[in-house]
Amino acid sequence: MAGKVRYLIQRDGRYHARVVVPERLRPIIKKSELSAALGADRRTALRRLPGVVADFQEQVAKAEQRLTATSPASSPSLASFDPAKAALDLYRNSLEFDSELRDATPLYARFGAPDESYVEDLKSVIAGRLEDHELPIMFLTRIRRYVPARLALDRQAWRRATRILAQAELATIEVSSLRSEGEPDPALPSFLAAALPLATPTASVDTIESVFAGYRSELHKAGKARDAESRWAPIIANLLSSLGHNVAARITRRDAVRWKDQLLETLSPKTVRDTYLATAKAAFAWGVDNLDLTENPFTGVKVRLTKKVQSREKGFQLSEAEAILKASSGYPGSAKESQFMTAAKRWIPLLTAYTGARVGEIAQLRVEDVKCAEGINFIRITPAAGTVKSGLYRDVPLHDHILDQGFLEFVRDRGSGPLFYRNGARASGSAPAEVVSGRLSKWIRSLGVIGESVQPSHGWRHRFKAIGPDHKIGDRVLDAIQGHAPRTAGDRYGDVSLRAKHSAINSLPRYRLD
Repeated sequence: MAGKVRYLIQRDGRYHARVVVPERLRPIIKKSELSAALGADRRTALRRLPGVVADFQEQVAKAEQRLTATSPASSPSLASFDPAKAALDLYRNSLEFDSELRDATPLYARFGAPDESYVEDLKSVIAGRLEDHELPIMFLTRIRRYVPARLALDRQAWRRATRILAQAELATIEVSSLRSEGEPDPALPSFLAAALPLATPTASVDTIESVFAGYRSELHKAGKARDAESRWAPIIANLLSSLGHNVAARITRRDAVRWKDQLLETLSPKTVRDTYLATAKAAFAWGVDNLDLTENPFTGVKVRLTKKVQSREKGFQLSEAEAILKASSGYPGSAKESQFMTAAKRWIPLLTAYTGARVGEIAQLRVEDVKCAEGINFIRITPAAGTVKSGLYRDVPLHDHILDQGFLEFVRDRGSGPLFYRNGARASGSAPAEVVSGRLSKWIRSLGVIGESVQPSHGWRHRFKAIGPDHKIGDRVLDAIQGHAPRTAGDRYGDVSLRAKHSAINSLPRYRLD
């Protein structure tokens, strides 16, 4: 999936490079931003992006110099400028940008290595073989953003600064080349490590657990990741066990790679990538932005997925769907389970069959989420009830078959609160709806009516998407019903009406339950 890349935006179906002009420089550049079209093809745009951004940054640097020449402000203090710190910033920013491009497209590594002449020029700068006027223009463009424009450096200090900045530039090229060969990043070069601030352990940043806790707290304030505490608990515990300590600043990239390799011994590559590494990377990115952490050790740590062999469709076949619904409609309940779990087995399969919703979204429904408007009965899938992947609510009409089965009467009898678990129940660290979904999946699997490669929870969602076009349901309506993101910029305008969704859902034929 394409990731977000700095300086890259999409407008009217085409990609553009965009660099915001600092407000103090806008009177000189006469623009609030610098922008250039890169074409409609994302791969081409990504290939052109670094060069265009470098040109824009050169324009900003020249404007800064013009401002300096006319500004009465005093020059920055030489004592406040640390060439090693500037080199460390160059190194980090370059590799972070490199990671973003690699996350955006798997073809980035095939675009080719940097020009060999540029690498030789950098080596000449490091060796001190070039006079000041011989320094490569490309190199000067790259480093201007890391050296204050009004800084009055004497020739000796300037040459010392350019040498260490050239070392950092060369080091980034070497790391990028290693990444293109599938090798992990090397340790931070010693000449850059010397610029790292000394660690000052505090209660807020010293522990790995506090990094996750801070990130989780911010997500909660934004109304997201309600169940993060339970979902992240095994991730944090596993990471602490692998490291043998709880100090966030001590984690190195090699630690992160070793942890990934250990996880792959027992977990699927997709779980390692999308759950464990993704969570750790996001939490430590928050730590870098909000705490005293200097780097994110999980940035750029990747898991290569091999394409799975698929011998059949992902959704339920009609015979499988009807077998599940027959077992569900006639489910007698058990003395060993609660009335809520009995209701879940009775109603959730039917609801997911006709709505294409995620099982977890249906399992967390409350009485107040079953509504009626314009004479149409519908359910509201909302983050107020629990986890919704998109973070957005949506209204999904109920098929007449669900109404004929007596679902509204069941809801009225429930009175208030959750439909499929006891209000306030939390028997484990997992969210109640998650527990219900897991037990329901095991029950469906126990029926012995579906193939081993089909997911008992997600099979309904795949089937709904597959059969929709057979009954003339358009992609935009299908996406609105199932909560999938709009496919084009045009699809983001306006909403699919409740009546349109109701008509689409009732165009689906009834499943045979007799």
